[in-house]
Amino acid sequence: MNSAASSPAPIADRPANRMGRIAAVLVASALVAAGSAIAATPAYAFPVLITQDGMTFEGDDFDPAAGATVTAYNPTAASGGTDAVIPSSVTISGDTYPVVSIGYAAFRDEGLTSVVIPSSVKVIGNSAFEANHLDSAVIPNSVTSLGDSAFNYNGMTTVTIGNSVESIGEYAFEDNDLETVVIPDSVTTIGEYAFYENSLTSVTLGSSLVTIDDSAFEGNLLTSVTFPASIAAIGAGAFQLNGSPFDVVFLGAAPTMFVPAGLNGSLGASSPTLVHYGSAFAAPAVAAGFTSPTWQGYNVILNPIVTFDLAGRGAAIAPTEVPFGAALAAPAEPTASGYTFDGWYTDAALTTLADFSTVIAADTALFAGWSAVAAAAADAEPMLAATGISAPLLPIGVLAALLLAAGIVLRRRMA
Repeated sequence: MNSAASSPAPIADRPANRMGRIAAVLVASALVAAGSAIAATPAYAFPVLITQDGMTFEGDDFDPAAGATVTAYNPTAASGGTDAVIPSSVTISGDTYPVVSIGYAAFRDEGLTSVVIPSSVKVIGNSAFEANHLDSAVIPNSVTSLGDSAFNYNGMTTVTIGNSVESIGEYAFEDNDLETVVIPDSVTTIGEYAFYENSLTSVTLGSSLVTIDDSAFEGNLLTSVTFPASIAAIGAGAFQLNGSPFDVVFLGAAPTMFVPAGLNGSLGASSPTLVHYGSAFAAPAVAAGFTSPTWQGYNVILNPIVTFDLAGRGAAIAPTEVPFGAALAAPAEPTASGYTFDGWYTDAALTTLADFSTVIAADTALFAGWSAVAAAAADAEPMLAATGISAPLLPIGVLAALLLAAGIVLRRRMA
């Protein structure tokens, strides 16, 4: 975190503005949970409860296969105490229930220092692990939904988000100490304030991400971010109050929902943000595309172009556009009759070989080096192995005629 202590403050001691947000989230969560329960519970459902090892589970007596939900935890009654280990299944009234979800506020403010979530869990509910002392968390690949405020106010430094999560709820990781985060390709939506007030210096956004809501990454230490081609909406203040300079790379078209530079600009203030984009997505060729030298109030720059000078030999290689911050993949080696390709050089004098692991930061020209292939000596005479004296090389037709004549003479003498 940029300003908060590593250990979360008790809920009652938090600033009034955050208390207001928390209260709003809790009320909304309770209403949604109640409505969902009414809508989803069949008329014949009969809830059954069991508490074991300090953990309370709830299931449907008529449908054990639907699984059980963890609804509460008492660390003082558990063998693991503040190191919670959630089982993958539980037996209730003789029936085995897979543990498929962690309910609303089930572990909230229980002083947890660690938690193990089994791969049977599919849903982590609102406020499930809010306000604990977790240093890290591993969300298994089975989880598809991560609720609002699920892990906020913990002081976590690392988190692994499973590759089946489709949505990350509002405030989900707010006010932690996360330094890096990888959003898997399965995620399509990141809720508002999801990573607010962490210590992020690196974020990798998955290839299916469509929406990033308001203030989702506000108040971190990011100096660059790359948006996938799928991005369509970036909310107000989503990346404001981050590092300086701040380089933003778009791999696809400009988002259709976006707040221009300013106090609540999607990317923060106009300075020090610099937007990088590909020429294929520039206006007017693309409707509502990127514009130069500014776009939505932010300074912009086209991706650098690499050109290839073949010195008039071989088939031409088309110029290549390289996304900001990326290196160029070496093209297939060119070929030319009578020449051997020696490599690519960064100067026309062919003194410095190109390094394809180096980031391309500006338009660049590469020059092909060639060596002429020595011509084969077609008339060279073979050397006699024993004497070192050259022997004339007779045409095959002449040699065959001589051998035939010698054979005829030999037969006549023997007759």
